[in-house]
Amino acid sequence: QALSTPVDEPASAPPDAFDMPDAPPFLLPILPQVLVGRAQSAIKTEANDTGAPASSAASLIGQAMHRLLEWAPLGATEFSSTQIASVAREFALDEVRAQQAAQMAQRILRGEGAWAWNPKLIAWHGNEVALSWQGASLRLDRLVRRKDVPEWWVLDYKSAAEPQGKAEPMAQLQTYRAAVQAIYPDATVRAAFLTAEGTLSEVPGKD
Repeated sequence: QALSTPVDEPASAPPDAFDMPDAPPFLLPILPQVLVGRAQSAIKTEANDTGAPASSAASLIGQAMHRLLEWAPLGATEFSSTQIASVAREFALDEVRAQQAAQMAQRILRGEGAWAWNPKLIAWHGNEVALSWQGASLRLDRLVRRKDVPEWWVLDYKSAAEPQGKAEPMAQLQTYRAAVQAIYPDATVRAAFLTAEGTLSEVPGKD
């Protein structure tokens, strides 16, 4: 029997955010076995992003960048001093490194993927969206459904440059997209990296 886990509505989403005509409830089911093997190797850490040990300064800055973006509501373009101080404490960063994490996150908010925080364009959005089945788990940095076009977008934050040139991040993001596509088989699901340089790099779909 398939176990389905609903995605909680983000605090910043309007009450009717899930009232999508002609769309099934947003459930995260046990996915087909064909995806399980791919997913088990796709559980990501920031160490995979940077290639550095999990406790390195670069990894901690990347994790702080992710946390700030997790907190960003629709319409956000920057972070408060309180938020920056919070990630500094959480990840044991000095002021310079905490500011570096904030600048990286702000470049994502203001860059080529800024539309993903535009309330005029986004019908639904979720951060750190978890999918789990048969002992395998995935966590999507950001999942959005557009208002202007009938598309879902899986967005993956990367502090390292040009993740699309690396096999492991590409395989991870393709798995995330496949997982969402399995939930909405008739929908258009697209996926892209958002980098700390402010770039958006879409991952081509498979035929």
